[in-house]
Amino acid sequence: MKKNTAKNQDRMKKSKQSLLQPFDIWVDKQDVMLEFHVSERTLYNWRIKKILPFARLGKKIIYNRSLIEQMLKNGMQR
Repeated sequence: MKKNTAKNQDRMKKSKQSLLQPFDIWVDKQDVMLEFHVSERTLYNWRIKKILPFARLGKKIIYNRSLIEQMLKNGMQR
């Protein structure tokens, strides 16, 4: 289990460094759920497992749209 966690953290760091652009679009969970057809629970699981980076603005959680597209395009590796 710890190997997977380390692997996910490593992948997340690399994706943050290589994929974030200065003018990326950030979206909230409602936008992600509607556009990418994922449930609120799926987003929660991705956050908890550190599969998908996110940011907090106060109490609101936002996601980088391009990272979601990239993750879904490449497929999730578990």
